[in-house]
Amino acid sequence: MKASCTIKLFIGYELNHELKSYLSNSLHWKSESVSSESPLQEISYQNKLYIGLYLNSSVPSVIELKAMQAKIYQTLESYCPELNVPTLNLIVFPQVFLP
Repeated sequence: MKASCTIKLFIGYELNHELKSYLSNSLHWKSESVSSESPLQEISYQNKLYIGLYLNSSVPSVIELKAMQAKIYQTLESYCPELNVPTLNLIVFPQVFLP
């Protein structure tokens, strides 16, 4: 029996110095990330850290991408109201998961 790989798309922002700084000062982020209640995930990809979400669809529409972007945007704003989220570069990339 052949094992198949899974491909997932990730949408989010690079966890750069500025974003890390804002999140580290956010009590809301700290409490949710410790308790695993945050809808956002921190992942490592090509030696960089990112914060965002995996998409449920392997072939998302533009509408789905914009909805996920809005969800991430709103969540980051709730953690860091003083952060200027629109200045961050949104990134979408695939990841392959082997069984």
